[in-house]
Amino acid sequence: MMMQRTTTSALALALVAALAGCAAAPSAAPSAAPAPAQATATGHEAQIRARSAAFWEARQRNDVAASYQFTSPSYRKVNDQERFRVHYAGVPVVVGHEVVSITCDEPPQRCVLKQGLKVAPPMTPGLVTTVYSDETWILEEGQWWVFRP
Repeated sequence: MMMQRTTTSALALALVAALAGCAAAPSAAPSAAPAPAQATATGHEAQIRARSAAFWEARQRNDVAASYQFTSPSYRKVNDQERFRVHYAGVPVVVGHEVVSITCDEPPQRCVLKQGLKVAPPMTPGLVTTVYSDETWILEEGQWWVFRP
């Protein structure tokens, strides 16, 4: 019974940490110049898949500046990097990222990427579990950006 409670607590902690955005790890810096919007869903999906991977690599490194560059220009107009850090950065617990599916509106202006995040809660050494979540990407100024409210 104690083992089950400990495992349940660890999974709850992992879920809360992942959903709170407490991630950090390696990533390539995003392109500063907007890429041309692709006409096909496959082109949009490929762009989103690549940008999401780079975004999560930056988060796994806890590189706030690189992660922040994946937010939309409209978000950055009203939220500086410090505000982004306070809301979305934290202890690196995400150790892996897998895209499950991408669903886009028609015409593609907003897409939802369903993902599995492998999390390793710092308070439970050796435990790695997968938490599934949705990540919204929006098309703005010809580029796909991770949506942050």
